[in-house]
Amino acid sequence: MTNDNHGRVLTTHWFHYLMAARQARDRTAAALAEEPSAAPPDALVAILMSALAVEAFINQLAEAADFAANPPRSPHSPVLALLRDLAAVLGEIESDKGPIAAKYQMAARILSGHTFERGAQPFAHFRDLMSLRNLLVHLRPGDTVQEGGYIVPSAALVRNFQQAGLTRTRGQQDIPGGMSWLNELETERMANWAYQAARGIISAVGDMLPVDWVRAPGFSMFKDQIANIPGD
Repeated sequence: MTNDNHGRVLTTHWFHYLMAARQARDRTAAALAEEPSAAPPDALVAILMSALAVEAFINQLAEAADFAANPPRSPHSPVLALLRDLAAVLGEIESDKGPIAAKYQMAARILSGHTFERGAQPFAHFRDLMSLRNLLVHLRPGDTVQEGGYIVPSAALVRNFQQAGLTRTRGQQDIPGGMSWLNELETERMANWAYQAARGIISAVGDMLPVDWVRAPGFSMFKDQIANIPGD
């Protein structure tokens, strides 16, 4: 927690969310090690908390930028000017209820001079994570059942996860299904994928921050937390 001279308080929670996702992933692994046929709901917790961490990070980065860029005595500084731009742009996107992806793209553009390549990592996995979060939060019918009882998800994203081997089954060549796609997501592989997707996009933005960003009030928290994200 950091205070400024205007009475404002800056507290970051994105790291707590990300560690909650990691712990849920580890609980998923432990549950499946004990009972391989289990469908541990902690896998879904890991997915949702990873998405929450990604959203919280970029929103709290905007808050920290505004916090740091407007000290009582604002000296002329390229870093402070950059932080003011970052806070202003992310604030406009938030006011217009713009997508999280737009915030990450604009943050990358301001901080590094270029946006993320949509089809490359880490942005591609980030987009899939947010899409999966939306599928889970806004569940809709539409799946079909093929001969033999195999359930085919209506969402191409879930079918992609199946083909990548992250879910319980990967396609009709596997054992007959009968299991909802949501339960197919309850694997250690999916939980770890979600955690790594969140970790990847957060670390990428962290790497773009100016070298002397830690001189700005409040940013030392971000520096320390990003540096301490577990890689496993």
